[in-house]
Amino acid sequence: MSDDTESGDGGGDSGRPNPFWDFSLAVYGEPRVSRACLDAQDEHGADVNLLLLCCWLGFVGVKLTGAGIRRLDALADGWRTEAILPLRALRTRLRQPVGPIDAAMAEPVRSCVKQAELLAEKVEQDLLYAALQTLPGRDGRDAEPSGLARQNLQLYATAILSLPNALAMKETIEGLLAGCRAVLEAAEEGDPV
Repeated sequence: MSDDTESGDGGGDSGRPNPFWDFSLAVYGEPRVSRACLDAQDEHGADVNLLLLCCWLGFVGVKLTGAGIRRLDALADGWRTEAILPLRALRTRLRQPVGPIDAAMAEPVRSCVKQAELLAEKVEQDLLYAALQTLPGRDGRDAEPSGLARQNLQLYATAILSLPNALAMKETIEGLLAGCRAVLEAAEEGDPV
């Protein structure tokens, strides 16, 4: 997701309910979540959709396996590489002048690219959500949800980002979890998310 993505419907509709997308839209608007996601993306090359998936699965009681997270990453890699990353690069580039076109003149184009990027993110999330139907995981409904989400994020950090341990992302992980918890607790209390 982008640093200037606004919560909303995200454009496009696959026609199928996707509670993972709903969760992502709800929590990404929380400043700690968006900041943690963007920090992990910028500092470690993390896929924000996979970070959010690790959280969502933990909060619904699923513990990912190493094989499962690697399969999800491999599944998303082509789309991320060919669609999301080029759109993000173009959106970012359009913040600066391009030849005689200054950033203000390019803003309508940049806005359209931002919407396309968000739609591409949703396509990736739909792909990941559909893959969960056949993905091995462990039932963790008896575990504390934040702890389970933390384990999923730590697994992602070591298995996919190839960090020697998850300590390099400790602050990012804790910020992400705190933000998600705050949004989910507010939703449970009936506050608008």
